[in-house]
Amino acid sequence: MIGRLNHVAIAVRDIAKAAAVYRDTLGAEVSAATAQPEHGVTTVFITLPNTKIELLEPYGEGSPIGKFLERNPDGGIHHLCYEVDDIRAARDALKVETGEVVPGSDPGAPALPKLLSKVIWTTVVSAVIFAAFQVIYRYRLVGLDDLATLWGLLGRR
Repeated sequence: MIGRLNHVAIAVRDIAKAAAVYRDTLGAEVSAATAQPEHGVTTVFITLPNTKIELLEPYGEGSPIGKFLERNPDGGIHHLCYEVDDIRAARDALKVETGEVVPGSDPGAPALPKLLSKVIWTTVVSAVIFAAFQVIYRYRLVGLDDLATLWGLLGRR
């Protein structure tokens, strides 16, 4: 039922600064920022060869990303998005199996709190990101200062 990883969403405080690092330092294809007031978020997509990264910045009062950043002041991975053949069937199967879908979540994008696999995937993605930083540093693709700035945007100051 689960398909390929569509994107990894990362909550950031300054979307312009985060996008600039990906575009200017790493040479990635970066979209324009798009305000989505109905979701309380501004988004930027970074296109990679095998997936995308979605940067999320709070938009307006009561933003769910603002609340996430209150709990995680340095930002970090907010969610993973997988492709499935039938989103409603996948949502219903997950609801039956786990008994949980976040109330008020978009029926096209069910969120699953307290799911062990969510923790496992977050760990895997974090390990991949860490390995990428090591490769970037080892082969001197960017300077140490740029690497520190990029790492700070992804969860450390």
